[in-house]
Amino acid sequence: MKARIVTFVKFGLVGAVNTLFSYAISIVLFYILNIPEPAAQAAGYLCGCVSSFLLNGKFTFKTKGSVIKFAVVNILSLIAGAALAAFWSAAGIEYRIASIITTAVTMLINFIGYRLWVYKAYNQEHTD
Repeated sequence: MKARIVTFVKFGLVGAVNTLFSYAISIVLFYILNIPEPAAQAAGYLCGCVSSFLLNGKFTFKTKGSVIKFAVVNILSLIAGAALAAFWSAAGIEYRIASIITTAVTMLINFIGYRLWVYKAYNQEHTD
């Protein structure tokens, strides 16, 4: 159980680094290189995804993962997040609270998907 908690903390740290990295990329592209906002945002997001894949493989799960499976998990997480956002909005839940809940749920989806499927070698070596 302790190993899972440590892995989850590492996953959270990687997520924080990726968030800052993708934000920095989008800010530089938009404000310094004058790239249009949607393109800057998309480029920052994609850089964050690449960083997430590499750092989670190297630091969190210490094994190579599948890029295709990583993309599938992230697409499923995106769909779940959008569905939750629509649900919270229809239910009249205040956006800031809804956003925190949605972020927690999608983070959990990503963690479980990465741990059990994307970085499968890790799961096979750590049956804690």
